[in-house]
Amino acid sequence: MTGSSPVLLIALLATTLGQCANAFAPSPRPRTSLHTNIPSSIPRRDGGTILSAVAEPPFMPEEKEKKDNSNNDDKDEWTESNGGFIPNILRRNTKQTKKKPNVIPVMTIQEFKDTVVDEPEKIVVVKYYAAWCRSCRAVAPHFAKLASDYASSVKFVEVPLTKENAYLHEGLGVPSVPFCHMYHPAVGLVEELKMNKKDFPVVKKALKTYVQGSCDIPEEGAILSEPMSTVTEVHNESEFE
Repeated sequence: MTGSSPVLLIALLATTLGQCANAFAPSPRPRTSLHTNIPSSIPRRDGGTILSAVAEPPFMPEEKEKKDNSNNDDKDEWTESNGGFIPNILRRNTKQTKKKPNVIPVMTIQEFKDTVVDEPEKIVVVKYYAAWCRSCRAVAPHFAKLASDYASSVKFVEVPLTKENAYLHEGLGVPSVPFCHMYHPAVGLVEELKMNKKDFPVVKKALKTYVQGSCDIPEEGAILSEPMSTVTEVHNESEFE
């Protein structure tokens, strides 16, 4: 040993001290975890931390796409409201069961003849309107409601005012929009009425009289007053001749 180099002596001493330290070192205590359902001893990946074991495993591209689609489906099925969530299936059923009123669009003279003039059985109500007309838009829900109420007994037609069919409005004598014509299968055109929101009750009343087959008769005095005066004037004029 006397002839050994100092470097060898230092290496031998360090090895001996390391073995002694490992012999008297206390055993490692298990780590405690705040999550009761996760074991305390979790194997770590290279370069990872303890938090990586708690996170969800990475998804493959196909699995991630499926999960995103499932989340979108869940959102489509429910709508958030003040009191919670409302199932959208109720709204879908409402849209599917809702029926459109029986309003027939007419654009040409031939379509007007086939749909309105040649109607053999039903009363026909024709609405003349323009897409840019505010009064036409205001009365549209009322016309749709009227078409729904008389769907089985009356045919409803709408004729929009465009550059291509402006001659149709002019030829039918439509003075303004919105305007209404009523056709009876026995006699043809029977009513020419304004159809703005203020005058729409008049349209409803007129249609009701034709559907029921009755009409309002003025008072007896109103019927006799004008014809009698006319007859008297004619009679007096004949006496002076």
